[in-house]
Amino acid sequence: MSDQEREELSAIGIQCRADAQFFKQEILDIHSHLNNLKLKENRLLFNKFINRFLALIPKNIHSYIDRESLEADSDYRAWLINRQMFVFNYLIAKSNFDLSKGENYSHILWSPVIDSATPQQCYDFNNKIFKITDIEFQRSATEHWSKPKKGCKCSLISINNRQAEKYISL
Repeated sequence: MSDQEREELSAIGIQCRADAQFFKQEILDIHSHLNNLKLKENRLLFNKFINRFLALIPKNIHSYIDRESLEADSDYRAWLINRQMFVFNYLIAKSNFDLSKGENYSHILWSPVIDSATPQQCYDFNNKIFKITDIEFQRSATEHWSKPKKGCKCSLISINNRQAEKYISL
């Protein structure tokens, strides 16, 4: 952004605190600014924020993103962020599994944040454990994230074999 654009942003109370090296901090920072009504009035700057938001989302899913909803709906943006973090957490868990040759981190815990806005479908996965290689997990995750769900804050946590066995035996 130009110096003039930075000054305009500062004048409407937008200070970027994100570290561009960390996807999660940057996308959350951008998400919060996209709700700023004064930013929305400046279409040029607003579109730069939308374009940066999109740049942080993998290109292979851009064709599935509804730009109009992205611009207008905070819940839609939150769903996109949560979806991306879910996939990111899976990729980290899969990498840990591959690096340990399946000996240590072979399970994932599906862990939605449960609150008054949580959709029923998320409750169905609450604290459910899957093996990283489980086809049922892949099918369930694909179906779960195929369409926007207002209030969905599902996440994944990589757990080791001992944690999985302990949890399953409860």
